[in-house]
Formats: sequence, C-alpha cells, structure tokens
Amino acid sequence: IVMSVESVMDLALGITNFKEMNFPQFCDFMRKYAYQQMDNCSVLFAQYDGDGSGEISVAELRPLLASCGFLVVRSMIEEALSICDDGNGELTFEEFMVFLTIYDHAEGFTQEQMASMYKVFSGFAEESSKLGIDGLTVQNLPEALVAVFGAQSSQAADGIASLLKERGTSRNLTFPEFLSFARRLRMTEQKQYRQAFDMFDKDGSGLMDSTEVASLMEYLGYTPMKNVINELLKEVDFEGDGELDFEEFFHFMMVFRERDGFTRQELTEISRIYDHFDKDGSDSINVHELGDILRHIGYSIGQEDLYSIVARVDFNRNGTIDKTEFKRLIRLHRESELQRLQTIFDKHRLADILSANEVLSAVQESIGGGKPNKHAKDALFSIPKDIDFDQYVYLCDRARYFKVESERKFASFTRKEISALRDMYNKYDDNQNGVIDTLEATKLLEDIGLHTRTKEEQRAVMDFVVQAKANAKAAGVVREKRHEADGIFLTFWELVQLVRLVKSSRAAEEEEKAREKISSLRMATADVEEFRKMFFSYATKITSSVAEEAVQSMALDKMAERKKDNPLDDETTLSMSEFFKLLKSLGLVLSSERTQQVEEQVKQTGWMNSLGELRFPSFLQVMQWMIESNFAGINAVLKTQMSSTE
Repeated sequence: IVMSVESVMDLALGITNFKEMNFPQFCDFMRKYAYQQMDNCSVLFAQYDGDGSGEISVAELRPLLASCGFLVVRSMIEEALSICDDGNGELTFEEFMVFLTIYDHAEGFTQEQMASMYKVFSGFAEESSKLGIDGLTVQNLPEALVAVFGAQSSQAADGIASLLKERGTSRNLTFPEFLSFARRLRMTEQKQYRQAFDMFDKDGSGLMDSTEVASLMEYLGYTPMKNVINELLKEVDFEGDGELDFEEFFHFMMVFRERDGFTRQELTEISRIYDHFDKDGSDSINVHELGDILRHIGYSIGQEDLYSIVARVDFNRNGTIDKTEFKRLIRLHRESELQRLQTIFDKHRLADILSANEVLSAVQESIGGGKPNKHAKDALFSIPKDIDFDQYVYLCDRARYFKVESERKFASFTRKEISALRDMYNKYDDNQNGVIDTLEATKLLEDIGLHTRTKEEQRAVMDFVVQAKANAKAAGVVREKRHEADGIFLTFWELVQLVRLVKSSRAAEEEEKAREKISSLRMATADVEEFRKMFFSYATKITSSVAEEAVQSMALDKMAERKKDNPLDDETTLSMSEFFKLLKSLGLVLSSERTQQVEEQVKQTGWMNSLGELRFPSFLQVMQWMIESNFAGINAVLKTQMSSTE
C-alpha cells in the first residue's frame, strides 16, 4: 500500500517548509506517515470486508492483496496466516496489519524459499570474497537469479541486470536487496504469464482446464507430463472445480518449478537415491560420488563431463552438489531425455498416436540395440495397444529400468573393461578353477593397492570385500554352491564390484585433496572451470593431422596398456611435452630459459603422478603463477582468446 508522491510531500510540508528535515522532524514525519498508512489500510480492509463482520476471509484476502500490487502467492499466504491468525481462518484488522508486515518483509517468499535463496546468495558472495569484494556483484546478479528460478528466467534476469547497469549501479548487493530483485523478477514473470494466459484463454472465461494448461506450458517452453499436471491441479485448485483462474495458474507454475516438474513420488525417489550415496548425511556429494549415482541409475559419464555437470548446477559455488542441486541436475537430464523420446515418437507416430504395431520397435529404439529384446518386451506387459506420448514415455522408463537392473552386475564398466578384468582375474586364478581362494587373493589385493600388512589395513580390506559381495548379490549375482566352500574368497563378479568400490574410494580421496588445493589458490570458480575445460580438452585432444594422429594413437595404446595392468588407473593427466604444446598453441614463445622456469614451477606444485605427468591442480597452480607474473605476455594472449570465444 504505497502513498502517492503528492501525499507524501503534503505530509512533509505539514512538518517543515524547508527542503531538509532535522532528525526530530523526521521522527515526527515517520509517526504521521505510519498513522496515515494505518488509516489507508483501514479503508481498504473495510472495502473488502463484504459482510461488515470486522473480519476478512482468505477468499477476500486474495483480491485485496492483488489490488495493493502484492504478488499473490498461496504458500506465502498460508505461512503468514499461520503466524498471525488465531486459528479461525479469518483476520481481524489488527491481524491483517501483522499479516501485511510479514508478507511485505519477506518479499512474498516463504521461510524455506528465503533459506534456499540465502544459500545461493552466500555462494556467490563467497566467490566475490576471493577477489576481495563483499556481497553479490551486479555482474553476478543474473546468474544468481537463474540459480534460484531456473534457466527459463534468464531473459528476465538479464533485463533486471541491464536496468541496473543503465542506472550506473556498480556497488555490491546485500541479501535484502537480492530478495527485492528476486521479487521483481517474479513480478516480471507474472506479467508474462498473464499475457500468455489471456492468449490461451480463447473463450475469455478467465479459467483453464488441464488440456489448456498443458498447451500453455508447452508454449512457455516446458514439457509437461499429464500425471504432473493432474497432481498439481488437485493441490492449487482453490475451488476444486478442475479449472484454474490466473492466480491459481501462477501458483501452479511456481510449485511446478519448485519441484522441477516432478511428481511427489518422483521427488521421494530422487531424495532416496541421493541419501543412499550421501553416506555421512552432510547434504553434500562430490563429483565422483555424483558419478557413482549416475552409474547407479544407468549413465556412465566421463570425468570431464562430470565436472561440466557440477559447474552447471553448483549454485552455491562450493564445488559439491546438495540435494536441491541434484534435483535440478536430474530435471535437466529429464528434459533432454524427453526431447530425445519425442523425436523417436514423432518418427513412428500416426497423428498423435503410436499405433500398436509400432510400439515395440519404438520402445526398443529408446534403449538402443537392433531387434526388440527382453527389456522392451517385458516393459509392454502384454499385447501392445495404441498409445499417446505420455504412455510411450512410461513404457520407455520401464524398459530402461529392466535394462539397468540386468546390467547392474557390470558396475558401469564397459564390455571391453570387463574383458580386461576377466583377464586379470584369470591371471590370479592359479589352478584355473574359475574362483579365487584366500591364498590367490593376497597377490591380487596387493596389485590393486589393497594392502593387508596391519590389522587396520586388513579390516579396511574386509570392509571393501564384504561390501563388494553385498553389491554383487544386490545386482542379481547368485553364488553357485561350489562358491560357498571354505577358502573361496572372490568370484569374478564380486571382483568387478570390488574394483568399482576401490576406484570410487580412491577417486573421492583424490578429489577432496584436489578441492582443498584448488580452494587454497583462491581463484574464482568460473576461472577454475575455464582452465579445467582447457586442461581436459588438450589432455583428450583429437587431431586431424596424420602425423599427430600416429603419435596420439601410440599414446592411447600406452594408456590402454597401463590401464590393463592397473584397472584403477583412469586419471586424466597431461605430460610435460603435451603441456608445452598447449602453451605454444596459446601463442606463447618459449625460450630455453622460460621452459626451465616452467619446469621448476611444475616441480614446486608437488601434484604430479609417478610418471611426472601433471594433474589438474598442478596445471592450475602453474597457470595462476603465469597469470600473476604475466609470464611470456600470457595475459594479453588469454584476453584475446576470451574475446574470440565470446
């Protein structure tokens, strides 16, 4: 409830005729302003108290708030009511004033939403602190808003930041200011939703059913599933008539986005999977634990792509993924998956329906492979019938589940890697009886880095072995009767699970050390990720030069041989010769003296492997030294390269 400029000036002139006020006059002004606001609120309250009872209901409260210019948000209304209402579901004038204070102070956001936004704000503020800056920078405001509201809000977020730049605002923002801009973004989107709502409200009734809502959401860039729409309709439909007015639709969209388009049941399953891998309950998983989760649900992703994924959803900039960020990650993947399935559906469909004789082949295509296999057939229950897209997605999800479950014993190793593990297993199976006994196991364990010299090491090894056997059993591997004999230590599929456990454990340890090292360098996360892309792209570089292809082929063969000897070795590194090639590719001129300087800096990092190759933290530390010393004019080179990239 905002007084006009004229009313404020009249109030001020009643206190002083001068252009300035002293403090006592200002206090007098604020007292009179507060009384005037109270009178305005009283008039407004009486206007919406239709029956003159001295109380207003929630139904009367909604249009009242809208008339004041507030963003009407059901979840925030309910939270504010729980604080100020005496429990009868209606507000007296005094309760209404408390309600307005709470609603206005929170910018229309619930406590849970504000806590989530503070987490995002703190992450960006911490990034700024690395550069000696307090608070959230105006430059980072759009990214922070997108972290809160999602990629669909990027245009509105950029618009707000552009407005600030036009006004010449350069100082950093506090959290209350960030909240204010978040509210402004939501109001901008509300206007956009209003325009779209009116466009799809063909009969001008101001109401929409589920079919119209689905069409409108597709127009807004979402891929809504019927089960999600139906579940949300039941939650936000105040009147329960199966139709939404605009305020209900806006609330619908807010809840849809907060849940990232998942049903409650899907969110429960996402949470269960996350908690299973978040062993210590810290609401934090690192990049390699994320790899374990993705492998568990059937996606084997390379190290470089894992870091790229983390960078994309790590909104609080701490280098790990919390449950909210994990949910957003799964949403991004789901959107990509739905687009892929839509392409397959469109290829096989007739009108908007997939005919019965096309269902099996379309489902099989979704999980890969040629002829329809058992997974696709099992997913169809019985003789297929004509289905729509939502039903097709359901069948594809089932087929994928069956496929993932059947391949779980592979522990996300490729068939080529399984073959290498089989060779390793046979090497230690001295009597070639297909199992490894306790005596044969000792040498195997030593060679994969599991020592048994002390009691502590022996306990740690047995923990790994017990877990590997449990994982193999959970993956559907059944021990034969002959495997239950005394002295039988490991079957092949238990070894596969053991190697995966050891790889994940080692990778997690190395990742934590690397994260601490990178954190000590105090580089902005965006800069770290740019250098990571440079490191990985060159470490895994594919070239078209015939001569270089031959060299690269030899290097890959050497790497494969090394990995065959030690299946745990899959670290991405950069040899010194490759590092110097990278520097020269940037345009740096390296004399023998400069080459020697670089070699000395690399040695000082202490982050090389046993072959003298650079790990990423070592590479990053050397690049930081080069930038700080402007080694060989690298800053101008990098600036030119960045401009070219943009």
